Amino acid sequence: MERPSLLNSIIFKVVSLITKFYLNYIYRYFLLFGFVKHTTLPPVLGEEVIVSLTTFPARVDKVYLTIETIFQQDTLPNRIILWLANEQFPERRAHLPQRLLNMQQRGLEIRFCEDIRSHKKYYYSMKDNPNSIIITVDDDVFYPKDTLTNLLTMHYQHPYAVICNSAQEIPDDYTLPPSQWNTPDFNRVNNLFGKCRILGISGVLYPPHSLYHDVFNSQLLQNLCPWADDLWLTIMAMLNGTIIQRYEFRSNPLDIFGTQRFNLSRGGELGYSVTQGVTNDDQWRNLITYYAGLIVEQMENNNRKQI
Repeated sequence: MERPSLLNSIIFKVVSLITKFYLNYIYRYFLLFGFVKHTTLPPVLGEEVIVSLTTFPARVDKVYLTIETIFQQDTLPNRIILWLANEQFPERRAHLPQRLLNMQQRGLEIRFCEDIRSHKKYYYSMKDNPNSIIITVDDDVFYPKDTLTNLLTMHYQHPYAVICNSAQEIPDDYTLPPSQWNTPDFNRVNNLFGKCRILGISGVLYPPHSLYHDVFNSQLLQNLCPWADDLWLTIMAMLNGTIIQRYEFRSNPLDIFGTQRFNLSRGGELGYSVTQGVTNDDQWRNLITYYAGLIVEQMENNNRKQI
């Protein structure tokens, strides 16, 4: 039984490598010379759908590749908003790549804001648009064409749940640190309250009013969980009584070459100040300590509903 599994793994890795090569070295030239159709965003007819993301100086030259994969989705959003920190881009649009600026003609919105690290990805879009569906994406991957279709299809089936394409399974003892959590089986949908940790890389859909009101307390989030927006949002959903549900099929966004060398914890002009040794485990401990009473209360409320 192990051989087919090993063979499938090898085939998957080879196909992924070939696809990565195509996207990173051939697809971008198709974009450059106009061989890829330049779509524009549709007007709002029902619920407004906003795709929101952020980036920083070390990745800004390549973020247009991620954004283009959003423009090429089978189901298009109504808006795409890219949030940039004033502190990192003091001259604003003056030094942004022309290919990125050109996307504004197709509907991309480039907005500037206070630097709250990776939390910029969701914070301002949600705060400014409380009645819209917000879909967050990362800035360093190519997204499959059906990413938004899958998220929205599951949203229509579960309109009050946070929908994610990738997740970790939170153990019964939620005081255990994230480094000891497992990734759920790809063929199983996890929809148990308080049992799913959001992983943002594959795209996450947040319906309106699905998060606890502290989500916009910028001082608190920077004190408790400055580097791990996924953990913060997981707790905010839990405290709001919102189920986090993972899409039933595996999503495989592929890395943009050259972006993985830099992350939000690197110092200087490449990213942010160093994290001073703060880990996901540390930040999760901060959250469950600060919100201990509310977490227990929500768990008990949910258990009563299931009886």
